[in-house]
Amino acid sequence: TNGAGENKGGSPSGLAVQITSADMLGGKKCEETNRLVQMLAYLCIGLSDKKMGGLADAAPQWVTNWTLEYFTKEQGWQWYKDPHAEGGEALVMIGNEDAHTTKYVTLPGPLVASRLRLHPVKWHRFPAFRCEVHLTRSAERAAALIDRSLSSTRLKDSVRVATDAVTKLQGSLEEKQKAHSKKEADLKEQAAQEIGDLERRLEEALARAEEFEARAMASEARAATAEGALLHARADNERLGAAVKRWEADGSTSEEAQAAAETRAVEKEKERLQLQASVADLSEQLMVMTDERDVLRAHEEQLEEKVSA
Repeated sequence: TNGAGENKGGSPSGLAVQITSADMLGGKKCEETNRLVQMLAYLCIGLSDKKMGGLADAAPQWVTNWTLEYFTKEQGWQWYKDPHAEGGEALVMIGNEDAHTTKYVTLPGPLVASRLRLHPVKWHRFPAFRCEVHLTRSAERAAALIDRSLSSTRLKDSVRVATDAVTKLQGSLEEKQKAHSKKEADLKEQAAQEIGDLERRLEEALARAEEFEARAMASEARAATAEGALLHARADNERLGAAVKRWEADGSTSEEAQAAAETRAVEKEKERLQLQASVADLSEQLMVMTDERDVLRAHEEQLEEKVSA
């Protein structure tokens, strides 16, 4: 039997048993004892006749493919063929996949016969075969059973096709979900990068604004200093003019003193003109820097709005 070859002992050959003499004498582990007796019987058969084939092999064995031959009084023995195929070869049936699972095979068409022969085509280790044949009294009953079996087969095929379609649909949905998640992650990464760039540009704009404000304050200080110097020069010029008028009125001023006063007046006037030009230049620079500061502040507000959005 196939139970004798089950791998219960961990041996690669599948023949080891877990039993001792005390277990056998005490009536314990009856299943293992049965396996041991079967293997001893196999061993005796193999030693007595080397040509016993699968009968002397304790390992599991089964038929994977087989053909059917049937007998009728009118035509004698003949091979069973596929009624829906055009070829003349015998139909090869699919057998077992292991030594324990029951395989139910339905013939594609009704068969009326008095005898049957099953011919192994392919097998595992040795051709070992055990089968049951289900019969009916009439061909109509056989056709009805075959139709029912075919309907069940078609239903199973439909269920399998639907299952495959659901599996493919689920795989497609998972792929779409993964693509959507990847796209969303890429968009988040891109948005984070853009926000980082905007923050960096905002920091640079703030630094430039601070620099322009510092330059504007320095220019304002210079302008204030130049205006003070201009006012001082105007005051000196007015004092010199008053002194010249006073000297002219007194008549006691000499020509040299008058020339020196006029020279000083001319120099003061030049200084006043230079200071006035410097004040005008600084005022223009201050206006330009003020405009640039306003532009930077507007750009800063736009960047803050983008970052907050």
